[in-house]
Amino acid sequence: MKISPKQSSTAASAVQMPRASGQWKPGHVYISIAGVMLVVALACINSLHNGFVIDDRDQILSNPLLHDWSTLWRCFAHNSWWNGNRRALTDYYRPLQVCFYVLSFHTAGDSPARWHAIKLALHLAAVVLALCAARLLTKKDSAALLAALLFGILPAQAEVVSWISSVPESLVAIFELGALCLLAGSRTTVSRIGAVLAYAVAIFGHESAITFPAIVACWAWFFDSSSARDSGNSATRERAARAAIVSAPYFVTAIVYLVARTAVVGFAGFETKAAVERPDVGQSLATIPAALWAYVKMAALVWTSGPIRRVPWVGSFASWAFIQPLALVCIVAAAFVIASRLSARRDLYLFCGSWFVLSLIPAMDLYVIGMDLTSIVADRYYYVASFGVCVIAADLIATFAAGRPQRAWILWPAAAVAVVGLTVPFWRAQGDFRDDVTVLKAKIAVYPDAVEYHRLLAQEFEKRNDLRGAEREYKELTRLDPDKQLYHFYLALIERKLGNRKALSAEYMKSMPRDITPLLAQPQPSSTPVQ
Repeated sequence: MKISPKQSSTAASAVQMPRASGQWKPGHVYISIAGVMLVVALACINSLHNGFVIDDRDQILSNPLLHDWSTLWRCFAHNSWWNGNRRALTDYYRPLQVCFYVLSFHTAGDSPARWHAIKLALHLAAVVLALCAARLLTKKDSAALLAALLFGILPAQAEVVSWISSVPESLVAIFELGALCLLAGSRTTVSRIGAVLAYAVAIFGHESAITFPAIVACWAWFFDSSSARDSGNSATRERAARAAIVSAPYFVTAIVYLVARTAVVGFAGFETKAAVERPDVGQSLATIPAALWAYVKMAALVWTSGPIRRVPWVGSFASWAFIQPLALVCIVAAAFVIASRLSARRDLYLFCGSWFVLSLIPAMDLYVIGMDLTSIVADRYYYVASFGVCVIAADLIATFAAGRPQRAWILWPAAAVAVVGLTVPFWRAQGDFRDDVTVLKAKIAVYPDAVEYHRLLAQEFEKRNDLRGAEREYKELTRLDPDKQLYHFYLALIERKLGNRKALSAEYMKSMPRDITPLLAQPQPSSTPVQ
């Protein structure tokens, strides 16, 4: 498409850069895109064998509201657990997640395979938009294709691909990347309005999109100003003004969301404070460095994955658990900023770094401790943020190999081997979400002392009539919490079903209140009538 002189202004050239030398032919690009999509789709097939796990049953199978089309508009006046007995135990306000459930339920019904096929389609859509966004940012076809491929097969993405209830993360990725594509791809009024509307869908799908206006401001600072490459006070003022103007509609949209959220779930977003134990502000702030360091390691150790990551809460700013990760995060951040500023691609790398950090901060679960479920860091929270890491890695590889055939012959085969190496753990990680038992076993492997996980696993074994499995988990519960009489009682019931009369008697006695146990242990008087 030819660009008119009017369209080729200085400001527009910052976004619509000319095609660099060595770009692929259009036919080759389309074939490569199809290849990337095929590889990602094949790598995700293992998820189609999964069933409904964890929250899926409450939100989908046992949710009568999904049968009613009026839920599509009524959900905007209720929280996301607006069904069953848990309606008052959440502060989540994600109406478009509920809308997605309604639409998908009338398509997939109660078939887990169909639901997982829909999740796979969402992931592929996110991969396509990641490719488009990476192309607009890097101006390199090879970097864009590699970034999309990495985004599609990172093992950490397995949770979003394989768990149906992680729909919000998929929606945020799709609509934030879509908004970025509209924002960076065209300067027309229609595209800018479309970008704001896409962001509105993202924020009403998941609260983690609250920082996207800041990401837009970063994009405008680095790419959307005629003085983006200049320095000095005037250039800085121009870039700041441009960033404020471009991001203003997104901040307004975020404010609208916060007003709606406050009207539905309250000012703090907590309807039932007694339902879940919540940390104080100091504890949350002290845990942030440990959580950020866990995500930095996740970005570096790309082959790792799991339904949960072990990051303990930090109780004091003076503890080594706070100081060490803070120092490590500061060192890595400083090294990244220095290396980026020394690079000719500094704007790209600094923007991608901003995307990574700003996407992670609101996603970290730093306000709930309760029920022994520690999920401060989770793979699904990394889904959107990983786009920035993938773009940096892909651009570094493409830049290093550009114009140097001898390097390309070594680097690209090595990248292909790395892709295969990532696909294998990605495929295996999808199996962690096969069913509730598999998920809980994987979580217990990370948190062996988590009482809640053992309790849920024991209940799952009981549902499956696996009495030996239930016995094993209840014994573990009595070891972890020996004073919990209810666990001894449940174990006694299992021992009765197994016919273990001696164990039944022992556990039943332990389940009794301690003040009357000595009385029950005494010999009882004979019931034989006195002659």
